Amino acid sequence: MVSEQRAVCPENDDLVEYMRKWWTEKKAEDKPTFTHNTEKTVLKAFTNICKHKTPITTLKEFKEIKGIGKWFVTEMREFFSSNSGASESQDDDLAKGGKKARGSRRYLPKKNSVAYALLISLHRATANGKEFMHKQELIDTAEASGLSRVPIAPELGRGKQKQFGSSPRDWYSGWSAMSTLIDKGLVYKTSNPAKYMLSDGGREVALECLSRSGMLDTTANVVSREEASDSDNQNVENLEFVAAGSPTSPDLNKKGMNDDISVEFLERFTTLGYTREQVVHALAEVSVCPSPQEISTLWPQVLCQLRENEVYCFHSNPQATVRRNSGDVSTSSRYVEGEQNLTRGINPNGLTSFTSTPDYHGKKASQSVHQASQVVLRVPPLEDLQKFEDAYNVVLILDDREHFIRTKSRMLIEKICDEFKILIEVRRLPVGDAIWIARHKQLFTEYVLDFIAERKNVDDLRGSIRDNRYRDQKLRLQRTGIKKIMYVVEGDPNACEGADSIKTASFTTEIVEGFDVQRTSSLGDTIRRYAFLSLAITDYCKRNSSPGLGCKTAGACPKYNQFIKKCEDADKMSVSDVFATQLMQVPQVTEEVAMAVLECYPTLCSLAYAYAALDADTLAQEELLMKKSEGSVNASASKNIFRFVWAD
Repeated sequence: MVSEQRAVCPENDDLVEYMRKWWTEKKAEDKPTFTHNTEKTVLKAFTNICKHKTPITTLKEFKEIKGIGKWFVTEMREFFSSNSGASESQDDDLAKGGKKARGSRRYLPKKNSVAYALLISLHRATANGKEFMHKQELIDTAEASGLSRVPIAPELGRGKQKQFGSSPRDWYSGWSAMSTLIDKGLVYKTSNPAKYMLSDGGREVALECLSRSGMLDTTANVVSREEASDSDNQNVENLEFVAAGSPTSPDLNKKGMNDDISVEFLERFTTLGYTREQVVHALAEVSVCPSPQEISTLWPQVLCQLRENEVYCFHSNPQATVRRNSGDVSTSSRYVEGEQNLTRGINPNGLTSFTSTPDYHGKKASQSVHQASQVVLRVPPLEDLQKFEDAYNVVLILDDREHFIRTKSRMLIEKICDEFKILIEVRRLPVGDAIWIARHKQLFTEYVLDFIAERKNVDDLRGSIRDNRYRDQKLRLQRTGIKKIMYVVEGDPNACEGADSIKTASFTTEIVEGFDVQRTSSLGDTIRRYAFLSLAITDYCKRNSSPGLGCKTAGACPKYNQFIKKCEDADKMSVSDVFATQLMQVPQVTEEVAMAVLECYPTLCSLAYAYAALDADTLAQEELLMKKSEGSVNASASKNIFRFVWAD
């Protein structure tokens, strides 16, 4: 027994007595995680310490004893800290892996990282009375919380290093962050299968993270205070007070900024559908107490933060992350599609918005279709007194050149079809990776709806940006004539090279070119997003298709065969395409300038005739394109094009 053993070396008597007292207190807590195996582990370590023949004076020497692991090092650090004095920081560093200390700053997981999500999820479970969590249970809880911006569970196909050119990125998963929490002593890992428990230090760090992010859970706090002793209670209260009073507190930061934000700065974002509260919150996260002059220069960073908040639900008020709709919700109903709970709110303008519990896809599908409803879209033709749902089925068409033809992907598609009660087919598409068609139930005529999606993995997107395929693909999407173009960016740009260029391209695509940029984490996540979009598109067609008016509002949808032929013809190189390529080799001529020139003069020959008509006036020739395009072509570009085409 632990209580009967004595130290061989007299200098180790204090350590043995401290460890005996520590284990007695731990056993008195009677935690279910302290099993017979735990007691055997403690007994083995205690026996080795008693048999040690030399004095144990530092944490480093303690760590080298057989049977002493990270749990013991964390628990015994207080003993060595009180006895070693000046060597405290050195011993702490040795316990953490031998790295030099960076002052007295302790480890705090970065906001919305995997470690952040795991720690807070474990803290909330502990506050609700759970002593421990198993791996899969903890992963599911953390992913459902939406606190991590990247997936936590390993993806299918990951976990094995590639034969050639393997790197940690090929097999790394979000769950690897758990090893950091264990190394820092914030989480304990015991038993087999593994059980994960929050340490006292981990609870304090979790509370501090919640306080700094403004998400301090009152219920969890009450439970923590009831379980803690009076001294622990005082520490928690002090921690809350310091966090609330610190200059980095988002609430204080927002209060100081409210009066400094100019109207012009707010209008940049309110026109995009964001509220003043969202803008102030994003500004507080981007910079701490900036001056009024600095605020005006921070709008790109604020826009990025707003988009991240919207995509990953990084707001203390989850409902505040959704942009404002033009109409208030008048009625609502709840129903179940397969295993998903879908909440449906019906706007007065006839749009049904879908939200998913607990995931985020329904909200994004709702926003996409709601934004589309602000533009008049085409619907299939209907006969008198005929309803859309009685005449047509909405079918999601996926391109067969993607990953959807593989066995696992086909199984996933079948599962999605059964779960959401939708129709999905795989065909060869000349443009885009997904379109939606309306198929007549009796005539089997197929009409292409005004929705198309292009899917890009972050690595593929980075490659297409480098070789200019990115620009060509967007141009091809615009030439289809479909009004609602969605660009799906799959994966985390922060986890690959060229993250800045990927983010810049995404924001440019959305803000400048008007695409609806959607972000997903994996292929399965993308297909689920498509499924929610199918539900929202179906509901939109039901509520915006009036009998006999389908062709009068925005024109009839093109038939599927006509759409395919039009896209294939658009891929053929025309004389105007060659002329545009030539123009873009001229200095000061961008893609927009070249398109403006083509609107006035579609071929090189037509532009040459225009210059010939002004042969006697060189100044008029130089300003021809600038005046003809009404300023779309600037003076420098107009002059350079004239020299390129006509001058000697």
